[in-house]
Order: sequence, then structure tokens, then C-alpha cells
Amino acid sequence: SSRDGGPSGDDAGPGDRTYCAGPLAAGDLEIDEFMVASRAGAGDTGEWVEIRSTRTCWLELRGLVIESPRGTAGVDLVAIDENYELGPKASFVVADTIDPTANNALPGKVFGWATTDVLKNSGDTISVKLGGRVIDTVTYPGFSNLTGRALAFPADCPRAVRADWARWSLSFDQWKAGFAGTPNGANGDVACY
Repeated sequence: SSRDGGPSGDDAGPGDRTYCAGPLAAGDLEIDEFMVASRAGAGDTGEWVEIRSTRTCWLELRGLVIESPRGTAGVDLVAIDENYELGPKASFVVADTIDPTANNALPGKVFGWATTDVLKNSGDTISVKLGGRVIDTVTYPGFSNLTGRALAFPADCPRAVRADWARWSLSFDQWKAGFAGTPNGANGDVACY
């Protein structure tokens, strides 16, 4: 639905945005890139996950929860409690911290878990939920070669093959020296095969 019938886009004013009709549904957002180890050792504050809109309209994300289990210690989660609106096909990042000094200067919109070592190198699950609805979830296997490199689902791959880990690729582009990934950017540095 369109609130004012105007154009949509990241530079559109609040009155000129075309909003998606109805509440968020499964598949409206997708986890498409993540970094499980920005550096070796404990106390890593540079882990992050990128979540992208699959829609061509604006999404209202207030109430969205992004979580990752922590074994018997409970669940790490961040709840979006601000009136945050995500543009068509745009993304945001959830990281260990919103402090740019500690998160390696992640660009764009960043929400924080406010803890360290959230994403396990030995494999983990990341879920995006709204109330009782699962919008997206990814369970990744253990990796030993990801220090300082993100794992990305290529922008040119069809969503139907996202569960095939052979289709995901180590990022090549660097957003900061020593850190490969495209947080809050298109996953165009990797190709579908």
C-alpha cells in the first residue's frame, strides 16, 4: 500500500514511501551474510549478521527480534524497539556491539546484541522473528577458515538454493583493512555457481 502514492527509495521522504501491506511474513527478510570471527580468540566484539529485505516496498521493523542460542546460558537477542523502517531491498546489520571502535567500523545501520562472541564458530542458528512468526532462520555448520572474512550468499543466486552451503562464499571485498565482507552492501563480490 502507498501512504501518499509517491515514489519509494532510500532517499524518499517519510510521506513518499510505498509501504508493504500487512504484517511482516516469512521470507520478507533474509539473512544473507555473516561474520562469525573477526579475530581469533575469546572476547570477539566484531561478529555480525546482515539481514536484507526481499521486498520492493518499505518495511516497518519495530518489534522484530534477532536471536542466536547460547547453549545452556539462554539466548542472545536484540529487539528492535525503535520505529525503524527498512527501504526496498535494503539491509541492516546486527553485531556484537554498536560501538564502531569495537565492531571494526561497520557501515550503515547497526543494531547490537551488546555482548561478545554471539555467533559460534562451531555452528549456530540465527533467527529473525516477529512475535510468534519466524521471518527467516539460518543454521550454519562449523567453519574453521572464517577469521576476518564474512560468509555471503551471492546476490545473483536464487533464494531457493540458500540452504546449500556450497552456494555460500567467502567474501573478498573489504570494508576495512583486514576485514573482508560487504556489511550493508550488495553481495556482488561473490558469484553463484
